[in-house]
Amino acid sequence: MNSFIQQRLHSLPVAIGLAMVSLGAAAQATDVDPDGVCTGFYAADSQLVAGQVTKPWAHTTEPVRGNAVREPNYNTCQVRVTDYRADGLVGFARNDYSRRQAFNADSTYQIVYSLNGAWNLYDANSKRVKVLPGVAGDAEPQWHPKRPNVLFYLPSNGVGMKVNRMDVNTGVTTVVGDLSARLKARWPTAMTAWTKSEGSPSADSRYWCFMVDSNTWGGLGLVTWDRRTDTILGYKDLNGQRPDHVSMSPSGNYCVSSSYGGPGVVVYSRDFTTSRKIANIGEHSDIGIDANGDDTYISVDYQDAVGSIFMVNLRTAVRTNLLPTYLSGSTSAFHFSAKAYNKPGWFVMSSYGESGKVQWLHRKVAVVQMAAAPKIFNIADTRAAPNGYWAEPQASVNRDMSKITWTSNWDTFSDSNLDVFMAQIMPTAIQ
Repeated sequence: MNSFIQQRLHSLPVAIGLAMVSLGAAAQATDVDPDGVCTGFYAADSQLVAGQVTKPWAHTTEPVRGNAVREPNYNTCQVRVTDYRADGLVGFARNDYSRRQAFNADSTYQIVYSLNGAWNLYDANSKRVKVLPGVAGDAEPQWHPKRPNVLFYLPSNGVGMKVNRMDVNTGVTTVVGDLSARLKARWPTAMTAWTKSEGSPSADSRYWCFMVDSNTWGGLGLVTWDRRTDTILGYKDLNGQRPDHVSMSPSGNYCVSSSYGGPGVVVYSRDFTTSRKIANIGEHSDIGIDANGDDTYISVDYQDAVGSIFMVNLRTAVRTNLLPTYLSGSTSAFHFSAKAYNKPGWFVMSSYGESGKVQWLHRKVAVVQMAAAPKIFNIADTRAAPNGYWAEPQASVNRDMSKITWTSNWDTFSDSNLDVFMAQIMPTAIQ
């Protein structure tokens, strides 16, 4: 089933926490992005609002697409990236997922998903450039880490077991990896190789981990592939235990398999010769790089006493609880984006589906430090009023953590009146 029909509904809503206030400052203006609409927005000594801050949601008119506006509670530069009706997008415009890097290598492009399964290219000035030809449904697009015009993608759902590379400026596509014969030699009924739409290659896009399904969508195995040498590095038979999704870690040292039940979250070495379990249940999560350069798994534990947001070092398997979320009887659910590989030690959290008294975590986009008692920087209220999967904000960050994008219905409680919004911050603001 294609991802624009299926929904990634994994987890139960969680709880949330308290707040305190911090203010930004003003002085001489400085450029943030010479190619973007937030140029000159911030004063040189501007600071982000830090800490567990609770403020009443500001109900404002939805901004005009392409204009820089001040986020009313947290003073960040906020831009409405899309106007799906004016842009002619079918159904809505969405940031596809928190675990997918929406922005290209230099943040001059970002990809936007629409209901008919099309992937749309937007530039840094919130202008729709084109529909990406041949990229449809669960194509799992992944930007090249250094070449801004290069995008890797799969056939929808990985059917055919190939990896493609596109120049988004010209639309020219080439096949960089055809795994079909090799996978069929191992598993004769193999039909698809993909991550099930939630995985990524290594940060340098060299190493990839795929789950292989049969022609009846049964799980056959896992495989790691080296794009640079077009070599399969390891195979793992699943023996009927099909995961929810898989991903390569940023270093390329580990394949991480996540299941909501059964084996839970298992970290395999690249050749599958070693493994260890790091969580019983694979909730929403992402894999980033901590301040020491280690691969780090970020997730939430709805089963522990305080609903901890936590991290696990994949090298040492040490778990560190970061934040309690069961506060004053309130609940919420979360997505995480740890794709700021050039800003190690930080991740983005976006929340939705809250209940109970409003807490600092509710309907919030925030940057969180990968550390016990972490620093927290408030970026924006999502204004994503809950109404099922499509209305989830699912914020995604660029590589240097200067741009964060998310989906919002702007308080309308709609699951179709959806557009993409972006906050741009100074690269030096997070430290």
